Amino acid sequence: MPERARPVVREGALAGTLPRRGNCKEGMAAPNVLRFGSCEVHVHQREVRLDGHAREIAPKAFDLLLMLVNERHRVVSKAELAETLWQHQEVSDSVLARTVMKVRQAIGDSAAQPVWIKTVHGYGYRFVGEVFESLAEGPAPVSMPAQAGGRTRVGVLPCENQTGDHSFDWTQFGLMALVGHGLEADDRLEVVPMQTMLEALGRLPRDAVVLDKVQLALDALGVTWVVWARLRRQGVELWLDYELSQAGSAPRCGSLCERDLVVMGQRFAQAISSAMFPGNGVDVEFECDDPFVNQAFSRGIELFNQQRVQSAAKLFDLVRELQPFSLAPRLWCLQVQVSLGEPEAEPAADMLLEQARQRGDARVQAMTHLLLGRMKLGLRCDAEGALAHFSQAEELAKGLGCADLRATVHHYFGLAEIASHRLHDARSRFTLAEAAFSASGNSLHVGHLNMQIAMIEECEGNLFRAQQRMKDAVSQMKAHRLRGYATVGTARLASMNATLGTLDRAHKEAEEVLTDLEALEHPEHVAICSDALARVLCESGDVKGLERLTSIAERLTSGGFDPRVLGPKAVALAHLALWRGDLTGLRGIVDRAVAARPQQAEPLLMLYWLHLRALSAARCFDETASVRERIRSHPISAFHVESRAAVTRSLAAEHHAWGDHEAALSMLNTLICQTSFGREHARARIDAAWLLAELGQPGTA
Repeated sequence: MPERARPVVREGALAGTLPRRGNCKEGMAAPNVLRFGSCEVHVHQREVRLDGHAREIAPKAFDLLLMLVNERHRVVSKAELAETLWQHQEVSDSVLARTVMKVRQAIGDSAAQPVWIKTVHGYGYRFVGEVFESLAEGPAPVSMPAQAGGRTRVGVLPCENQTGDHSFDWTQFGLMALVGHGLEADDRLEVVPMQTMLEALGRLPRDAVVLDKVQLALDALGVTWVVWARLRRQGVELWLDYELSQAGSAPRCGSLCERDLVVMGQRFAQAISSAMFPGNGVDVEFECDDPFVNQAFSRGIELFNQQRVQSAAKLFDLVRELQPFSLAPRLWCLQVQVSLGEPEAEPAADMLLEQARQRGDARVQAMTHLLLGRMKLGLRCDAEGALAHFSQAEELAKGLGCADLRATVHHYFGLAEIASHRLHDARSRFTLAEAAFSASGNSLHVGHLNMQIAMIEECEGNLFRAQQRMKDAVSQMKAHRLRGYATVGTARLASMNATLGTLDRAHKEAEEVLTDLEALEHPEHVAICSDALARVLCESGDVKGLERLTSIAERLTSGGFDPRVLGPKAVALAHLALWRGDLTGLRGIVDRAVAARPQQAEPLLMLYWLHLRALSAARCFDETASVRERIRSHPISAFHVESRAAVTRSLAAEHHAWGDHEAALSMLNTLICQTSFGREHARARIDAAWLLAELGQPGTA
């Protein structure tokens, strides 16, 4: 039988005979086999197979198919197809249509009822549907990921419950998390956190087979071993069939039979250790032998990973009461308290830190400091307090040899540095986080780190570098199917393009994000996108888009969610008020935002900037001085090009109103010199041109 394929779902550039579009890291292997439905495209062999049988396809038709798949995120125009495939030759629409027909014949598609290739009449074609990519054909050198600190990275997939009994559903996450906790006792192993594994698996379709998941863990998380298991019933006995997969090697399989699932989990962890280290495995012992306690603990982990935090809290509290000296349930209880923003989190953390110090458990200490830092940063807006905890977490993590933990600490360290307005230090931290993730082979979060660095570049006025970095970030996040983050990145990219003056491109990106927002369920992602998109839609004069945006933001952020969403949502509402000329409404939005979240940095500055624009346009110069002072005293205004420009243009407008045209012109000329390109530069030139025309200097104007 042929070897089972291990496809990986990716979005983004596709390698073939055509140049790759988008950004691909140098040296990254390109997929050789592309699968959709019952069709396979073998890129290097330039062959199409349908239901396992080779299909006849002309070279030009094969190239056209690759191009459509490569650009499947958009409609490809007829002109672009002709230019790319036929280069400088004259090609009629009929020739192009016949070539598309040959492609359809090869892949089993129909023009009357298209499944894969959609015709956009009068414009071009688009490939629709999900594509599975695989490297698995032909000999390829296997490169094992570097292991930080000499540890072997292990990924544990959720267990498949095939008993037909829903009372065993808790084993999906709970049993495997228990096994992961047991394996962590072996200092030769580094177990990928279950939350990271779930985030990675979220990029696959719901019906993805096990081999897809295994290949994904090997590719995206840099693990050496992937552990998979299924639970089945045979009479009164429970059986656990398991498989350990390693890149370039045949999987190692086995089965265990037990009536007690916790005992089975302990035996499973020991079997994994023995398989990885033949003749040198360790006896894995769970911290508690009580089956009831272990099952309650496992169920709590399952509920927490399903975002059912309140229900998880009850189980962790129960385990903590039954096992008062155990650190693991206390650490999970603390995660719940931090997630819910409970005031009891800090005293509970202090007690946990003391217990962990007494036992010499550096990992629990590091995790506790990390959680405390996150709480101070996100819910207390205490950046300096957060930095103190992250520093201690960093020191503790150095000796643990856990690359994921070190990278996570650096990431949050960078966010705290941004909150402290130390952008250079933040950039260094994100670079360290990227290096730590790369060292472990975990590429899942690299796109998010690139997005943070792009935002720093934007704040420092390096707009072209910011734009390229954000493009890379969006490409990486789409490749890993991190839909929410990719949508946020595209929204920020649209805002950057608007600042650079490429408004048509920015508006197209904004429309794409606006469509994606309808399906997003994460309120913070929606709010951040609202902040970025509102500027683009307002500049484009798309009032219907603005109304649609604010409606989405109101709907998804109106349930008492995290107050961090309030500022970005207020920015979207303020743009709509600005467009409508509703100065009173805009004042109210600003006042409410200041009262609700006065520490929130960028959205609050943006609201002041919008307020100043509205006041200047309405010639309410008696109020502008106080708003300018708010902007000047804001901690990040020194890095914010648009707010600085708004202050200068506001002053110039006042001098013009008072009749001091020379002073106004001098300020505008200074602004033109300070902003060498982009939207603010253009605005300053337009204002200066009108002023020169008023002064009787039409030639200079």
